[in-house]
This record gives sequence, C-alpha cells and structure tokens, in this order.
Amino acid sequence: MKKIVYFVGGIAVAASVATVAGSLTVPHTFTGGTTISAAEMNENFDAVKTAVDDNDVRITALESSGGSCPSDMVPVGPVCVDKYEATVENLVDGSYVPDLAAAALCEANGNDCKDKIIARSVAGQVPTINVTWFQAQQACAAAGKRLLTNAEWQMAAAGTPDDGTCSIRGDTGAIAGCVSVWGVNDMVGNVNEWVADWMQADPANYTAGSASTGGTNWGGDRMVGVSAVSNDANDDHRSFPAAIYRGGRAGSSGQGVFAFYAGLTPAQTHPALGFRCAK
Repeated sequence: MKKIVYFVGGIAVAASVATVAGSLTVPHTFTGGTTISAAEMNENFDAVKTAVDDNDVRITALESSGGSCPSDMVPVGPVCVDKYEATVENLVDGSYVPDLAAAALCEANGNDCKDKIIARSVAGQVPTINVTWFQAQQACAAAGKRLLTNAEWQMAAAGTPDDGTCSIRGDTGAIAGCVSVWGVNDMVGNVNEWVADWMQADPANYTAGSASTGGTNWGGDRMVGVSAVSNDANDDHRSFPAAIYRGGRAGSSGQGVFAFYAGLTPAQTHPALGFRCAK
C-alpha cells in the first residue's frame, strides 16, 4: 500500500491506495492536517494516474494474449485446461511413466504420492494409464493443478469430432484433427479420463452395470452409470461410490464428447483410463 494525499480546502487528507501491476512511487507524503500546494497535490495524482495507465496496458496485453494460462494449458471459459492428457513424471529420476500400476511409484490411495509423481501436459508422450483417481488427483496437485470437474470437462470437450476421427490410440496430440473448439487435444478417443466428481452407485447393478446410449443429438455416445459399488464382501472397493470418467477410449463403441462412465470406484484402475488436469 502507498499513502497519498488529496487536497480539500487547503488541508492535506491522508488516503491509501493499493499498487496493482506496476510500482507506484508517490512524490510527496504529508501528515494529516498539513497544508499543501496545488502543485504538490497534482504531482501525487499524476503519479497515481501513471500507475493506473500502466496497469491498463498490462491488462490489455494479457487479454489479447488469450489469458494467463501456462504454455501447456489453454483457456476454456474461466479455467485453464491441459492441452494434452496427462503423462506422469517420476520425480525421482525424471522419467515418464506410461503405466503407473506397473511402475508402483506410490500407493494406490495417493497418501504417499507427494514428491514422487507429477502430471505433465506434453505433446508426443504416451498418456499414463492404470492410475487410480487418488493418484491422478495427487499428480495434478504436484503440478499446482487439479482434476477437471465433470462440467468443466464437458465444456472443454465441445466440438471434438464425434465421427471416428479420434478412434486411435497413440501419443498425446498425435491424432490429427482430434481437437475441441477450445484447442484441447484428445478429449475423445486415446484414453478415458478421470474427472473430479463421484456419484452414488447401485450395488444391485455392479455386475451387469446399467448401460445405454445417447440419442441422435448426442452422437449415440455410450453412457454407463450407477454401477460401481460391489456387493462382494471380499472386494476391497465395495464401500466406494462411483468415480466418473469421460470421453471413451480409442476403439470403444459409443465414444464421444457425451460418453459418460461411472462403472469404477476411485480405487480401481483400467488399462485404458488416464486423466488430465486443470487450474
């Protein structure tokens, strides 16, 4: 905060303003009740005006550059979303980890993942699979990010081709044309993606699941829900609700921007299930 004064009837009155963006140096500082000249008052206000104008220039430049998202992310409405599905980096040796379950770098419950794994949004890498929801959450957190909510994922996926273009399993960003209107790659196809939301499941539907498809306006996308809680007393996942994942992996029927899955608990993994981060 910088203290400035303004002139009322020849008396200096103290006021405070916050410095925003550029630094503000006020030429004259006065104590309350001190008489000041118009020239001194004008010099102080000129300094404030200069700082405000500088702030306007900075904001305009920021807006014209597409926001303040990091280079590995793109702005999607009010959030920044990773351009690519996450590839987990081993923080111990700096290597990328395509299969987290095989690597066993940290516990499935995520409790010891800090300082061991981090999510990277990098083109031309194998997206990490066999990752639990908890591990994905911690990998995003290590990067100063988080999992997208279901609503944010839907927003970011808009306009991704739903015509088979994305039906390929490959490196991140390698599927030509598989990009949303926001510039997010591979939200359909490649691998499924965990999102942040959990939902209540129906134990009676655990084995068979409850599956359907969307109508014509929804691409005929496959929708699997309320089927994740097991009634098997020996199943370590039996008490969890369903954790949602989206997109539809390459080669699956009904993949698309409206494909919705709630057939796994957050403690489970799948060889075609990965994630991406937002902030």
